[in-house]
Amino acid sequence: MLTVKKLRRKPKHFHNFTGLTPERFDELLTAVEPLYEQAQEERLFTPNRLRARGAGRNFDLELPERLLMSLMYFRLYVTQALLSYLFDLDASNVNREINGRMLAVLSEVLPVPAQDEPLSDLLAARATASGGGGKRKRGGKKIGTLEELLEKHPEFKEIFIKPPG
Repeated sequence: MLTVKKLRRKPKHFHNFTGLTPERFDELLTAVEPLYEQAQEERLFTPNRLRARGAGRNFDLELPERLLMSLMYFRLYVTQALLSYLFDLDASNVNREINGRMLAVLSEVLPVPAQDEPLSDLLAARATASGGGGKRKRGGKKIGTLEELLEKHPEFKEIFIKPPG
C-alpha cells in the first residue's frame, strides 16, 4: 500500500505524483485538517441523520493518505481503480472520498482558476451526477467555430495565431 511515509523517502517521486514537495504537502495538510474536520462535523450532525455519531465504519486511511490520494488523482488523473489498488481501498470509497469530501475542502484551500460557472454549481452538478440521480445538465450550446470561441472567451485572442488567407 502506498503511504505518505513511503513516498517521502523519494522526494522527486513525491513531487511528480502530487506537484508538491513534502514540506509544501505538510503546509497543505495543516490548512486542510480544520476544514476537513468541520465538513465532517457538518455531515455527521444533519437533522435527518439516522445513525448515531460514531456509528458506522471508520476510515481505513488517515487524513494524510486521503489527501495524498486526492492530490495524485488531480495531478496525474489516474483512474480511481488504480488508486483503489495503490491505497488498498474499494473504488467506490476512492470516489466517495475524492468527490464527496476532499474536493470541496481542497477548493477552499487551493487556488481555483476562474470559470464560467461558480465552483459551487460545478460541485452540486457533480454530486447529482455521481449520485445516479439523472443526467448532468450543461448550460449553453456547443462552440462550433473559432469565432464563437473568441466571442465567448476574448482572452484567447492573445493565444491563437490566425492562419494566413
